[in-house]
This record gives sequence, structure tokens and C-alpha cells, in this order.
Amino acid sequence: VALVAIAVALYIARGLSRFDSEMATAISLSTPGRTEAARGSFTTIAHDYPDRAAPHVFLSRMAREDNPPDMNTARQELVTAIRLEPTYEPAQREMGIFQLAAQNPTLARNFLVRAVQLAPGDSAAQGYLGCALMRLNRVDEAQRFLTRAGTGTWSSCAAPSTPAAPVNP
Repeated sequence: VALVAIAVALYIARGLSRFDSEMATAISLSTPGRTEAARGSFTTIAHDYPDRAAPHVFLSRMAREDNPPDMNTARQELVTAIRLEPTYEPAQREMGIFQLAAQNPTLARNFLVRAVQLAPGDSAAQGYLGCALMRLNRVDEAQRFLTRAGTGTWSSCAAPSTPAAPVNP
């Protein structure tokens, strides 16, 4: 029994290291001019590891960042990632970022709160949560998260929404 347990543990460890190695290779391809090679690698990894969320998160991000963005594919990949691994923080964070890009700050806030709960030290989740809160005109709360997060890619979306002009009676 002990030998079987050791064999299973080694098999799992070998599989994880192979997965990690393949993901590192695909991520290294995610540079300008090599995005199609990266997309192909992430697609292969998603097929080879059907229970893993990570390649779907990267496929979603690539679709969202395409020119023009492919928001349907981005959403589908994130739905798959979250279905596969509901507690995988990067999937929750990316769904929040996706919802911000889709102009859904309330949904973005929900996913980003979950991401911060799963990984309290993730400055990107905190920064984008600050953006979502800012878009919901919850400025004080937003500032607390933005301050904790520091400077990053979320900084450009951190301006409060313009309040609606008063309607004359």
C-alpha cells in the first residue's frame, strides 16, 4: 500500500511539474508577435489538462486584449475556468477585470471581492476592486483599496464616475 501511495504521489508530482513547465513555456510566448503561438499552447494545455483553470484564464485575457476584443470568447473561457476551479483566485480576478471592461461594475465588484478574499495580498485584485468601487461612486472605500494596491495597470481606471446632472423640476 505504501509503495502504491508513493507511486501515485510521484505520478501527481510529475504531472504538476509538467503542467507548470508547459504553462511557463506558453506564458513566455505571450509577447507581441507571438500571441498566436501562445494561444495555441494554452489551447493544447487546456485540452491536455481538462480539470485546470489556468490556461482558460490566459485564453480569456488574450481574447479580451485582442484587437478588436473577443468578449464572447473571453467570457466563455472565464466561465469555464471558474466552473473548473471556483477557488482559483486568478480566475475570480480576471472575471472582475472582464466585468469592468464590459461596463458591469457591480458584477466586477462581486468577483473582485471574492478574489481579494482568496488572496488578500494580490495587489492587482485590490487595485481593480478599487476601480470597481470608484465606478460605483464608493470613493472612500475605493481609495482604501487603491492605496493598499499601489500603482499598477489599474491606476488608469481609478477616477470616480461623473455624477448625473441634476434634473430641473
